Amino acid sequence: MSSLSPESNRTADAERRKRLGQYYTGSGLGRLLAALAQADKAKTIIDPMVGSGDLLASCLEIGAKPKLVVGVEIDALALGVCQSRLPVASCLLGSAFDPDVISRLPAQGWDLVIANPPYVRYQSFSDKADTAHALPSAMQIRTGLLQSLQRLPALDDEDKQIFAHLVSGYSGLSDLAVPSMILCAGLVKQGGRLALVVPESWLSRDYATIVHYFAVSLVRH
Repeated sequence: MSSLSPESNRTADAERRKRLGQYYTGSGLGRLLAALAQADKAKTIIDPMVGSGDLLASCLEIGAKPKLVVGVEIDALALGVCQSRLPVASCLLGSAFDPDVISRLPAQGWDLVIANPPYVRYQSFSDKADTAHALPSAMQIRTGLLQSLQRLPALDDEDKQIFAHLVSGYSGLSDLAVPSMILCAGLVKQGGRLALVVPESWLSRDYATIVHYFAVSLVRH
């Protein structure tokens, strides 16, 4: 039986990660973001799109000692890496947009929500993507997000109305980062912090305007 060469394996892995929008943060940027977000003061930390755990590891590296640290990841291979490097973390396999996954979280409001959202278009999803869970469609993500937000006690009734309006109104052409950001914001408890990796080019995209408005509203609130 023939096997793939190391170079072929690296190429296949790179293509797979591109399909899933996996652009890992790395330790340098991760530690900077964790420090800016005052991760060392957080008692509960979650990364809903944890990948291999770069951001959670960065929080611990700058001195964070949370009572609860959780990662959610749809890719079993990436989650396995996260579990190996961060035995202190509770890792959940599944889509963060699945209400059942959200209901299994050990907390519904978090001191720090930190993430590097997947900047990938829904159109790039493929049934052949190598994940343990089927990649959700744009409609499944929107529907699941609406259901999940209604269950989060960190949001009051007014917040839930605002969130529902944003989720119902974002463009169907949006990349996955838009609903990801909305979900992350919904997980932040009162007085908590939201820390996200955002590429500069993304800030000029028309379909991201809704998140710009949303971020300004959060700061004012």
